[in-house]
Amino acid sequence: MGGLVAGRSRTHRFRRVLLAGVASLVSLGFALSVGEALVRVIAPQDLKPTLFEYDALVGHRLRSNATARHRTKHREFDVRVSTNSHGWRSDELEDRPRILLLGDSFTFGVGVARRQTYAAVLQDSLRANQFLHQVINMGVEGRTPDQYWADYHHTKHLTQPDLLIVGFYERNDFITGSRLVSFSAHGAPTFHPLPRRSGAYAALRAAIQGPVYDWLAEHSHLATLSKNVLFALVADDDGSDELTRDPDATYTFKILSALNDEAAADGVPTIIAIFPASPRLPESPSSARTSRLIEQLTAADIPVLDLREEIGRREDFYYHVDDVHWNARGHARVAELLYDFLRQNQLPARRLVSPEKNAVVGVTG
Repeated sequence: MGGLVAGRSRTHRFRRVLLAGVASLVSLGFALSVGEALVRVIAPQDLKPTLFEYDALVGHRLRSNATARHRTKHREFDVRVSTNSHGWRSDELEDRPRILLLGDSFTFGVGVARRQTYAAVLQDSLRANQFLHQVINMGVEGRTPDQYWADYHHTKHLTQPDLLIVGFYERNDFITGSRLVSFSAHGAPTFHPLPRRSGAYAALRAAIQGPVYDWLAEHSHLATLSKNVLFALVADDDGSDELTRDPDATYTFKILSALNDEAAADGVPTIIAIFPASPRLPESPSSARTSRLIEQLTAADIPVLDLREEIGRREDFYYHVDDVHWNARGHARVAELLYDFLRQNQLPARRLVSPEKNAVVGVTG
């Protein structure tokens, strides 16, 4: 009899615990739903899952074979972003001549579908004019010139490009130093692997990887706001701001010139395309620095395509309203200007296709 009573008592306790757990989950779900609704009304977020992962050679890279949905708070754009097996926003490498694009979020193509990026539009223009080249988009958000160089240096054995185009964003691509590369007294460069960051920042970065976070980042304004607040709280001052000033463009030119020299030694011509800052952004000394940089690059016989006048003055036409990046019209115009610049400089080499055998039958200027 005593055993029966004890059994009933345990059953009742289990039910009470179960009911309490269910009630807690319901309360938590209700609170999260209310929080989500409030954030959507009061402080809507741009829903943009991170595709980054740590890479000692370049600091960070895009995850391989990753897919995410990027959209702004007011739904000006809503695009699906994907990477190939190398973590690039391109098709897999093809057995054809290649043009390599290095750059930051403008090259990556924030806010547009992959087929609308200037990389894809440029490739379409080339092939429509009987060029066989594959255009590889190696753009990564947040990149700086030393990372462009590291990208080329560490992947050239794989990409083996015939032409290199560097997209330089005038607002935040100027740097005064690098943790990736150093120069000897004689000017010889040495690349250094970056140690993995530790502490709360690294723990938070590790926590926002994987399918659960990706789903939340695509659908939840509350989760995105929480992530942004947490990063603001745990971010440590690593001195990175000190590396982005370079008032006279001296160090930035040194990096770009060294990248050009390495590519030239590999037989790869380099073009620097200057991307303007959006006119709606606060005033900055970037324009004067950019003009100084162009002077230095031109004096070093490095081809420069300055897009500031053509693209920068048409903010209402070439830029997103909710975002500082180019819209599809902006990318199309950049691709058009790049194609014209390439042909004026007789680049790339023309490779004609035989309609019978789909093979290269000749090369002309």
